[in-house]
Amino acid sequence: LCAPCFAAMGAIKREMNNAKWTWAAIGYMCGFAYVISLIVYQIGGLITGEVSFNLFTVGAVVLVIGLVYLLVRKGYLLRRQDERDRRVKRLELTERGRAADARHAAFHAEMVREILRRLTPEEASALARGLEGAARFFREKYAAALPAKNSENKGEQSL
Repeated sequence: LCAPCFAAMGAIKREMNNAKWTWAAIGYMCGFAYVISLIVYQIGGLITGEVSFNLFTVGAVVLVIGLVYLLVRKGYLLRRQDERDRRVKRLELTERGRAADARHAAFHAEMVREILRRLTPEEASALARGLEGAARFFREKYAAALPAKNSENKGEQSL
C-alpha cells in the first residue's frame, strides 16, 4: 500500500491519457494507503498495548465504521441482529461479498503460482523459509495480545 513506482505511474498516465486523472489516481492510492495504515497501526497497536487510546485511534475507529457502512450500502456485507443478545450486531458476507472474496482469493493464488513458476527450487525454498520466519516472529511477538480461541467461536474468525 503505497504510491506506485515510476513505471506504473507512466502506465497510468498512458492509460488515463490525462495528467489530472493520473495525479488523481495516484493521490487516491496514497490516501487509501494512509487510511489503511492508520487503521492497522492504531487499532492493532491498541490491541497489542503498543499504542494508547488517542485522537488518531478515534479517527481509525470512525474510518472503520465508514468503510463497513460503505460495504453494507454496496451490498457486500449484511448487518444482522444477534439472536442471543439483541444489543449485538453481526456482520456477514452476502453472496456478492462471497463472490468478491472468491475472486480475490483466486487472484492471489494465480499471483503466487506465477511468482513460484519464475523461481528456481532454491529460490522458492529460501522464500518459504523467509516467510515462515516472519510468521513465527509475529506469532511469538503478538501471541499474548491475540484473543484465545475457544470452542464457542469455532465458526467465527478472531482478530
